[in-house]
Amino acid sequence: MPEHRRPSAFTVPELAEAFRVSVSLLYKLWSQGQGPDCMFVAGRRLISDVAADKWRKECEKPRARKFGRPRKQTAQIDAAE
Repeated sequence: MPEHRRPSAFTVPELAEAFRVSVSLLYKLWSQGQGPDCMFVAGRRLISDVAADKWRKECEKPRARKFGRPRKQTAQIDAAE
């Protein structure tokens, strides 16, 4: 059975697939200064595994919910009623 190794750098489509987001969302985030850090090698945009991890951790923070739907507030019912 082949060993699955995580790449040390992702292309934009690979990162989109790994994070289950669209390529267009990644470019939109970069245009807003919110995407993962990236580097350009031979004219290609690459995202290192370290940058991908850093971005993932930032996205997981509660204050980092800069995109996506806001969470709905649930109404609390007073049990004494």
